[in-house]
Amino acid sequence: YNYWEPLHHLLHGGGMQTWEYSPDYALRSYLYLLLHAGPAALAAAATGRRIVGFYAVRVALGLASAWAETSLVRAARISYGEGVSAWTAWFLLTSAGMFHASVSFLPSAFAMYCVALCLAWWSPGAASPRAAIAAIAVAAILGWPFAAVAGAPVALHLLLSPACGPRVFLQSALAWGVALTLAVSAADSLAYGRFACSPFNLLLYNARPTGDGSQLYGTEPAGFYARNLLLNFNAAFPLACLGPLAALTLGPQTGAVPRGSLAQLRCASLVFPLWLAFFTAVPHKEERFMFVVYPSLCLNAAVAAHASLGAVTAVLRRMSPRRAAAARLAV
Repeated sequence: YNYWEPLHHLLHGGGMQTWEYSPDYALRSYLYLLLHAGPAALAAAATGRRIVGFYAVRVALGLASAWAETSLVRAARISYGEGVSAWTAWFLLTSAGMFHASVSFLPSAFAMYCVALCLAWWSPGAASPRAAIAAIAVAAILGWPFAAVAGAPVALHLLLSPACGPRVFLQSALAWGVALTLAVSAADSLAYGRFACSPFNLLLYNARPTGDGSQLYGTEPAGFYARNLLLNFNAAFPLACLGPLAALTLGPQTGAVPRGSLAQLRCASLVFPLWLAFFTAVPHKEERFMFVVYPSLCLNAAVAAHASLGAVTAVLRRMSPRRAAAARLAV
C-alpha cells in the first residue's frame, strides 16, 4: 500500500497519498518508484488494463530476485565449493521467507537483491570490489538507508584487502554516494515541490530523541525476530546463527572450502548476526526489516549445514568408510 498507491498516482494521476510520501515528511524516494514504473506502464499500455501493470511489477521483482539469488549461488559454488553452494540454493528455494520477500514491493526487498549481489560480486570467485561497493550504495541510498549496516563487514574487508584497499574503496564509495544522492535528491525535489533528500529525511526521522519516530507505531520484545525467523526459515534460522562458528571450523586442513576463500567466508558470515543484533536492539520491529539479510541467512545456514555434514562424515569415516559414503549420498 505504501508504494502501490504512489506508483498508481505517478502512472495514472490518481491514488491515495501515504503519509511517508507527503511533502511534510518526504521520507520515501520517488526515484525508487520510477524504477518500477516502466514494467507497469508498458504492461498497462500493451493490454489496456491497469491490473496487468500490477502483475508486471510483481514479475519484474521476481526476476530481479531470481537474478540476485542465482548470482549468489553461482559465486558460492566458485568461491566456497559445491557443498556450500548446494545448501545455499536449497535454503533459498525452500524458505517461506524468500518466497514472500522476493516479490514484495518494498525498499527492504530491493535492498535484499542488492545485498545478495554485493555478496556475490565481493566473493573471491568474482573479485569485483567496485561492483560490490556499488551494490551496497544502491541498496542504502536508492533503497533503504539502513542497508548500509549489512555492508559493514564487506566494507571492513575491502578496506584491509590488498585487492581493494582504502584508496579504491573510498574513491568508489564517494563516487557512487555522490552520484546516487544527487539523483535521488533531484527526483525527490521535483516530486515534492521543495528540496528533499529522502534517505537523509528517513534517518533523521528515526533518530528523533523524543521517541515519536518509528516507536510511535509500536514496539516488540527482543524475541520478536527469533520467532518470526523460525516461522519463515525453520531449521535454517538456528543453523544461520551458528554460521560464524561453523565458518571457523572449516579450516584449510578440512578441504571443505577452497584455500584462500576462508577469510571472506568468515567475514560474510558476520552480515546476518550483525543485522539481527542491530535490529533486535531497535524497539520498533517489523518482519520486512529482516528481508535485507535473507540471502545472507541462507548462506550462513549453508555453511553450518555443510560443516555439520563434514563433521558427521568424518566421525562415520573413522567408524566405517561405507557409512561415511552413505551419509553423503543421503544428503
